Amino acid sequence: MKTRLLPAAALLLLLSVPAFAGPVVRLDMRGGMEYLAGDNTYEIGGKLVQAGVVTRAGYPVSRLEFPLDVFVAYLDSGLTVDDRWQLRIKAGHNVSEPGQKMKDSDWLYGNYGNPSARDIYSESDPSLDAWTLDVKGRFKFLEVQHGAGSEATRRLISHTTYSFFGGLGYEWQDYSYKLKNAVEYDLTLAGAPKTYIPGEVLRYDLTYHIPYAELGFGVNVKKRFNLDLSLGGSVLVHAEDKDNHVIRGLTSSMDTGWDGEMFMGNATARYNFTDNVFCTLSLAGKKITVDGTSHAHEPPNQPYTIEEGIESSQTSVSTTVGYNF
Repeated sequence: MKTRLLPAAALLLLLSVPAFAGPVVRLDMRGGMEYLAGDNTYEIGGKLVQAGVVTRAGYPVSRLEFPLDVFVAYLDSGLTVDDRWQLRIKAGHNVSEPGQKMKDSDWLYGNYGNPSARDIYSESDPSLDAWTLDVKGRFKFLEVQHGAGSEATRRLISHTTYSFFGGLGYEWQDYSYKLKNAVEYDLTLAGAPKTYIPGEVLRYDLTYHIPYAELGFGVNVKKRFNLDLSLGGSVLVHAEDKDNHVIRGLTSSMDTGWDGEMFMGNATARYNFTDNVFCTLSLAGKKITVDGTSHAHEPPNQPYTIEEGIESSQTSVSTTVGYNF
């Protein structure tokens, strides 16, 4: 009899021990469209070194403004563990051309940087090949839930969750411009005719490497609607650029240190139609600033170096449709 009772007792013991709960892992995929406005602008001037001779120019003596103003298609994938840890990867590519002209301003006789005192000014038609990649991890370090008390409280406050999160990420941005059909104005001569330059006039390639940190606040209502607000930044931005003035034969390039700056803000609203299907709407802004030394050569002159600064203003509105697996 005792022998027969042992298996039954062992089974009851196993059933009485709670099953081990592993981590809850969720995967989501989303695709969407983004409108990206702003520009990539570089300026040169200041200290100039050529054949060992150091001279001081004004700053800036030249400013080139390359527009963004494009639509970007992108895919975004996320892996969430226990609704606390999250890893996201987002990649995008432009599907339209800039709707604005590239602007090239030069100052020869002072008032450097003053748009109303330009000496030479030109505009040209840009085409753009833009790629972006953003990889980031987030950790929700604090969560406060309302509506979990009495029945009266739940009816009154309708089950809303507030959370705070932090994260680290890396963003890569790559822009390749080709400019053609320039119209140039000589503003030093009153009534001087404008000059048309057909065909390709300039190529410009620019790449940003941006490691960053962010902090954010989230609100979730009945697991149906979610709003995330975040601020982030970096003091480790690295940039590389190459400029080829095709007509003049002037080429230049800059490779900065890892000491540029970036500041960004983001607001994302999400609505869950079902447990699996959702949509999002996001508004984001970003400011990037880097400085370095440009190495230039315009044959038959000697190569030279000159100070260069790059600044990028980026504002975007995006919407996606996604699926939770």
